[in-house]
Amino acid sequence: MVTVFAGIAYLYFSRNVPIKRIVLPISLLAAAGLALTMLSSASKGHPPWFFVCILFVSLLATYRGVVFCSSCGQTVRGSFLRPAEFCPSCGARTQR
Repeated sequence: MVTVFAGIAYLYFSRNVPIKRIVLPISLLAAAGLALTMLSSASKGHPPWFFVCILFVSLLATYRGVVFCSSCGQTVRGSFLRPAEFCPSCGARTQR
């Protein structure tokens, strides 16, 4: 749980884009593992498969929707189908 909160805090407060690209997947996988562990313990060790599928799809959508501004280092959250093209903070074009 500490890894998830530390990763999210780093993503919001840091401006170091190369490290953010490493921290984002680690934080998302830690959050998914935490959610899966809680779901597994609530369902007595056998989580329903559709909950696991929903968790996987939401993890993928979150990873795909987050981009970073290479100019100012801002974390920009778009949508799954259309990631943000421009930074709302400085107006520069974002990169995947």
